[in-house]
Amino acid sequence: MRFWTPRPYPAHVMIIGHALSERSKDSEIVTSPVEKNETGRGASIGRATRVVRRGRKRLILALALLVAAALIISLGVILWPKSENIQLDFTLPEATSDPPGRSWNLASHLREGKPILLEFMHPGLFASRNFNPTLLSLQNSSYGAEILIVSIAVTTDVPGVTNPPTLGSVQAFAENANASWTFLVETSGTSVRDMYDVVGVPTIFLLQRDGQVAWSHQGSVDYQTLEDQVRQVI
Repeated sequence: MRFWTPRPYPAHVMIIGHALSERSKDSEIVTSPVEKNETGRGASIGRATRVVRRGRKRLILALALLVAAALIISLGVILWPKSENIQLDFTLPEATSDPPGRSWNLASHLREGKPILLEFMHPGLFASRNFNPTLLSLQNSSYGAEILIVSIAVTTDVPGVTNPPTLGSVQAFAENANASWTFLVETSGTSVRDMYDVVGVPTIFLLQRDGQVAWSHQGSVDYQTLEDQVRQVI
């Protein structure tokens, strides 16, 4: 009986096989860095994506906080308004119009773009008569054409004074004082005095062009102080 004995490969076959084996190794050596590079690039892109997402979340959070802060501030302004920042509009009859009694509205005159000086007064009180020359000096000064002076005759609690003031009595008061500015009369059913929290006369409110109260004063005031305040709003 013969036994089969494997023969060795021919020399040229061995050479080809060895070459293929070496090429396979070379191929592994060449492609391996590429694969690693691709893997590293993917990791870098992933990290960059996560950074962008975190940045986006932080930006959204910051914007949300800004909006919340703005809402809180707005709510505070609505719930706790400052009286000096509120335009207190009113409409009253004018004693010095032709004919007397024509309606005068604060908001419509603010649109003219001039600051307005409001004086709450009563024609029968000495304090109002005594303060009138100061307003007359302001009217005749260089600031007279740049500001609108408005006197409002209101009811007072002082005994012995005719209440409420009438269109005729206020018109006569303006003529006797040579006052050329506007005089209004608070009629029954209106309470501008309470609207502005006036507790005594004369009381002055200096309104800016947008209707906000820039300055107020209760009682008489000297001309220089009044002029200094007017100069700041013109």
